[in-house]
Amino acid sequence: MSRLATNLCNPINASAIAQNVGLRDNERVNDRIHDLVTGFLAWRCYKAQEGEVPNTAAQRKVYFVDPLIAQLPHRRNVAFPVPDQTRLSEQQLGLALNRAVSLDRPSAFVDS
Repeated sequence: MSRLATNLCNPINASAIAQNVGLRDNERVNDRIHDLVTGFLAWRCYKAQEGEVPNTAAQRKVYFVDPLIAQLPHRRNVAFPVPDQTRLSEQQLGLALNRAVSLDRPSAFVDS
């Protein structure tokens, strides 16, 4: 969680996170991210060129649905850094845009 909060607004490199936290492969990291997404605690933002559909094979950003979730590692252990407020604002702006796009088709948020 701390690595996700620290790297907020940057594409996630699951292999680097796995190596950093002592896991043998990126599958476990991707599984934990998937758990956060299916639990509606985070959402994935895929890269897309203007006018194109998102590229689900490319690295993606992971945003939390609430700024408090990004702050949990620091609140539990002050050794973890406080998330950057500008990055928290970016994630909330992205979430607002995602929700606006999903107004006509609510399942679009879950499908993304």
